[in-house]
Amino acid sequence: MSQMHFNPKDISNQIIYHLTPHPHPHHIRDKVSRYLYMNPAMAELLNVPKGVPVEGKRLSEIKTDTSEFFEGIKKQEERVIQKETAVSLLITANFGKENRLQPYIFDIHPFFDETGQLVGTLAEARQCQFFSLLDSLTAKIQLTSFEAKFLSDMQSKYDLNGSFSWLTQKQRTTLENILAKYGRN
Repeated sequence: MSQMHFNPKDISNQIIYHLTPHPHPHHIRDKVSRYLYMNPAMAELLNVPKGVPVEGKRLSEIKTDTSEFFEGIKKQEERVIQKETAVSLLITANFGKENRLQPYIFDIHPFFDETGQLVGTLAEARQCQFFSLLDSLTAKIQLTSFEAKFLSDMQSKYDLNGSFSWLTQKQRTTLENILAKYGRN
């Protein structure tokens, strides 16, 4: 496996035109994990300041505060390159400007040039849609009818005020409103 340097300018314009406005974060890295391309959504996810050049650099050279964690991804990229097969990783870390702990699924694929030569990896990140009951009670997300039925069944088995005493009054009221909305009060 040669470690030839791949010029970011050699990436097809079609790929760049497709990935640049894409809402999901994407990046392309060479065989030694240097960035060849990063779309704006990935730069935002990794909180890379605008105008900072990423081409030809590793993440540890761009953002030293996250380098230790993301260098672990490098080992998975090496596996993708060695086996020429994709891998999906569930990564929970502090992402974005808010530096908020959240889960993302990173799908990492082998990336080939137009002649079929393996040049590195292409990764796409998608936010994992896990949520907690507390998120629902603080009205951050809407419950499905299935989830509301689950809460309703819990209410019929337990005293709302006793079993949910850890909730704030506002959260308890929100829970009561959700249960009322789905036919149980």
